[in-house]
Amino acid sequence: MAAIFLFEITKVTLQNNFDKMISKEDQEIAQALRHLITLLGRRLRKQANIPDALSIAEGNVLSMLMTHETLYPSEIGAQLNLSSQFLSQILKRLEGLGYITRNSASEDKRKTIVSLTAKGKRIVLESREAREAWLAETISERFTPAQKKVMKEALTYLTTLTDL
Repeated sequence: MAAIFLFEITKVTLQNNFDKMISKEDQEIAQALRHLITLLGRRLRKQANIPDALSIAEGNVLSMLMTHETLYPSEIGAQLNLSSQFLSQILKRLEGLGYITRNSASEDKRKTIVSLTAKGKRIVLESREAREAWLAETISERFTPAQKKVMKEALTYLTTLTDL
């Protein structure tokens, strides 16, 4: 009985300490930022201008390969939290479209290595350019120089969130 009581006191103390560390303002900022990122992400996907109506998961695979050049399917699946069955379907479609190649790994012929083709790289770059052009144009049209300066300063702080 004493152990349960001690556990409950510890749990309440930890919760109180947690509540003190995160202010209501912090929670409001986090909620607003998450919501903004979600909406902006959706809007940017609309601007992506990717042919063949690629899904979000397919686009994510292409983006990962653009960053890492070559990956094992297991690495892609782990990073994107995709099942091997679903990833296999994605890779088959992307290969059929000519965006990726799958080859045997040189160090272990039993393993497959995935990489972007020149066509795949072009699609990723064109998509990024289209989204960035739309975003730059929107910023140019909607914000004053003073507002842009504040946005730039905020980006300095927000960028540190990716270091976690």
